[in-house]
Amino acid sequence: MLLGNATLLGLGYAFLRRFGLFAAALAGTVVLVGILAAAPGAPGWLIVLAVWWLAMVSHGWWLARPGRVTPAERPLTQRIVAGAVVVALVATVVGLRVDTARTVDDAAQAHAAGDCDRASELLERIGPTDRVVHGSKALEGEADLAACGLLLEADASWGSDRDAAAALAVYMRHPNALWEGAGPRRAELLLDTAYDGRGVHQRVLEAGFEQLETTLDEVPGQAGRVESVTEAFLADLAEEPDHCAVRDVVEWVDGQDWTAPELAEPVTAASDEVPRRILGCARTLADANELTASRNTYEAFLHDYRDDRRADAASDERYDVVTAIQRKKVRSLLTRDRYCANPQPYRGAAPYRRNGTNPMRVFGINPVAHAFPRPWRASSLEDMVLVACVDGPKNGSYQDTCTYESDIGPFGSDVDFYASRFEVKLYEVRTGRMVATIWDEFGEPCPPKILVKSYTGIFVPPDTKRSSFTSAELRGMFEVYQN
Repeated sequence: MLLGNATLLGLGYAFLRRFGLFAAALAGTVVLVGILAAAPGAPGWLIVLAVWWLAMVSHGWWLARPGRVTPAERPLTQRIVAGAVVVALVATVVGLRVDTARTVDDAAQAHAAGDCDRASELLERIGPTDRVVHGSKALEGEADLAACGLLLEADASWGSDRDAAAALAVYMRHPNALWEGAGPRRAELLLDTAYDGRGVHQRVLEAGFEQLETTLDEVPGQAGRVESVTEAFLADLAEEPDHCAVRDVVEWVDGQDWTAPELAEPVTAASDEVPRRILGCARTLADANELTASRNTYEAFLHDYRDDRRADAASDERYDVVTAIQRKKVRSLLTRDRYCANPQPYRGAAPYRRNGTNPMRVFGINPVAHAFPRPWRASSLEDMVLVACVDGPKNGSYQDTCTYESDIGPFGSDVDFYASRFEVKLYEVRTGRMVATIWDEFGEPCPPKILVKSYTGIFVPPDTKRSSFTSAELRGMFEVYQN
């Protein structure tokens, strides 16, 4: 009777033919086992199960106590059956516990190695029976399975490196995260997206190296993997054709104070990549006609790497870029008729010669209309030596007063004549400096006839008039600078 009830199946009641108690005992056990399967490892329900077992054993002893049941009612076969059931149950429970523990431990090893496919396959075998016979281990396996789910989610996101890195960050915060390689892998994903065709993502770059440093602090066993990720990242940079994007990355990496040798040594080994990329970026910008940015980049290279073997070539290239900037600025001023207000140098222009022809661009008058010789007139910026800024004609010195017939009086009208005055400033295009300031006055006063305006059919001479000049007189102002 005692052994029968010790099975938790109520066999003792069945031996006594008390089938109602047998059914109640069996139902109670099934309910408690079901609760334990749903809430494995819950200490409260374990205590309830233990109390239930003690109650069944005690009640069985009470019903089968000496003097209450005759020996004939307790045949040996019942004891053998009950003992066999107890042994079988104990063996089954022990075997299941061992199997559960082994499964969870094997899964944990696979998880720690980063093989969550294998770990999940093992842990998915954990069922209700395992939760009953070894609740704490089953709970451990379920926690590992949840962590592996996060790692598998990151794996599924590896088509998008940033999403995968974010998923790995969630995994690493899970209390049951076992894969020590998650940190280096996350850093690798971040660094893979630190730069692209649109430029450098500084926060992503910094986050990648911060993850490497954190891994070295928290998981020293991953030092080799950290160094490998760093070396691979720098090797990939060396193959990247976009000099300007890589320049920003390598300058930042090289400028940090790395103390860990796993980071410092690869960075030092790749340090020559910095000047190469700066110079390459300067050349790329020059080819793209981004001249100001190119000049600044050349200057940064020459300032920081003046002893570099490529410094002489860079200096010559910078000279050409600055010349191109000057040409672009002067061309813009000439196109917008703003050169006279803000003369600028273009050192690519030919120098001014005191003896010889100096092709020029003339502002203020039309040189073609005044028959300036063709050699005097520059056809483009490439052959331009001078810029002539002409102010005139305007009233110069008083010359004479003459009387002309008028429709408003019999005695005519007096007209004061003034010379036509021209002032010219000559700038050398090569230096942007003024070569000369010249002025002159032309014109003969009191011609026989003058043109006057008509006011409602009445012709009245003006009070003042500027004397006419000839193109030859105007050209004469420039001859000394063209011969």
